Amino acid sequence: MEILIPASPGELLDKIAILEIKAERIKDARKLANVRAELAVLVGARDANLDRADWLGRPPAARQPINGGRWEIEGPGTARASPGGVRLCVV
Repeated sequence: MEILIPASPGELLDKIAILEIKAERIKDARKLANVRAELAVLVGARDANLDRADWLGRPPAARQPINGGRWEIEGPGTARASPGGVRLCVV
């Protein structure tokens, strides 16, 4: 099941940054495959919908310390990629 929801460009970029952190830290192969699949979809949405200049000036690495800190606080148990789940719709 796929649900499309509206999302701002900033939300999309943050979601990508969070998934990049998860892709670096998750060790379980099945979970990692789900994260990579969701990341590929969102990167495709970013590339198709955002002007490169809009996100190039805000590299994900700049947001990773904040999102990485959330990972440390919330823990890897919150890293559940939803197969066929919610996808963001850039508005």
